[in-house]
Amino acid sequence: MINFKNIWSRANWGLIVYQGDTGKSVYANNYAKQTLNAPEIEFCVFDMITEPKRSNVKYLNKDLLTSESFSTEICFKKLDGQFIYAELGTMPVEGEENLFAIMFKDITYQLKLRRDLMAKQDEITKTYEDLLKQNEQLKELDKAKDRFIALISHELRTPLSAMIATSEVLKMGLVDSEEQVKEFNETIYEQGQYLLEIVNDILDFAKIRAGRIDLYVEEDPVKDFLDKIVTQFSKFAEDKQIQLQVTMTNEECRCYFDEKRLRQVVSNVLSNAIKFSPRNSTVHLEVQEDDSMAFILIKDEGDGIPEDKIDAIFDEFVTLENINSHQKGTGLGMPISRKLSELMGGKLKVDTNYKDGACFVISLPKQRILDDEVYRPKPMDGEIDLSQIA
Repeated sequence: MINFKNIWSRANWGLIVYQGDTGKSVYANNYAKQTLNAPEIEFCVFDMITEPKRSNVKYLNKDLLTSESFSTEICFKKLDGQFIYAELGTMPVEGEENLFAIMFKDITYQLKLRRDLMAKQDEITKTYEDLLKQNEQLKELDKAKDRFIALISHELRTPLSAMIATSEVLKMGLVDSEEQVKEFNETIYEQGQYLLEIVNDILDFAKIRAGRIDLYVEEDPVKDFLDKIVTQFSKFAEDKQIQLQVTMTNEECRCYFDEKRLRQVVSNVLSNAIKFSPRNSTVHLEVQEDDSMAFILIKDEGDGIPEDKIDAIFDEFVTLENINSHQKGTGLGMPISRKLSELMGGKLKVDTNYKDGACFVISLPKQRILDDEVYRPKPMDGEIDLSQIA
């Protein structure tokens, strides 16, 4: 007669025979005892039952232990309290009343490997998708770079050509009067100033992208700063028949900013406000504040900015999309201004609640919120800033 007990003792599946009413074991082979950390004497299979903890997991219960069933992934407790996953089948023992057999195979390690593999596959898929996106972004950046070079070449050529042509006329003495000489000199000066603006935009843009912009942040009164700006732009506004009006709720308002960089930001916004305002209108400069921030509002009475176009104002590459139809300049003024505002601890945004024209809001901190090294006085002309020496 075949010794089935001897065969099952060496099997790589667990086999337990137990009483259906009490759950007490009658027989357990070596695989079952080792896997469950079971004692050599009898044990209770009902101790393997556990309360459900996760909805996506099937747990061993008493109904499964006292019926005929098969489960591919079922969770139950070992006799030392640890959990395992197993392929598990239960069935009544034929010819024996109240006896049931349970056969199981521990697949915890295989499931872990499978889940780790799936996680790695998901990670690889995500990485691949990210690489595809980055590749597309690099292609767009490469196109933008080409457009930028074309635009800058065009913008640099225009004032240079005007300056060279005008200076050639002066050099050859082809002028009729001192008035004409004065007019040509003004042309050279104006084109030179425009050329300098373009070069400064390019240098600032490059410095910002490289994180090499210099900041000299000090606490100063906002009123004194705005008085200088209004004086600077009064002639430009007067020529366009635009009135500049400054309103302050608190003339003692002070905040932290780099005067040179804030002048650059406000000048960009204010020049646009004057440029796009109708004649005989007013550009308002208003200062508000709360406990932590000061706000410089620059409002014009022009046509305003559609909400769907606001983001494009601060996008350095939008101007480059169509070189032939872009406005005069590099198109970098507003992107540079927003970044400079952020570097000073503030923001530059468009107030979409302002409906009569456009309203730009420059916010600046009233407390020190940046790294300590940026809070320093600007060097005097000819003075060397030792912190900038590599």
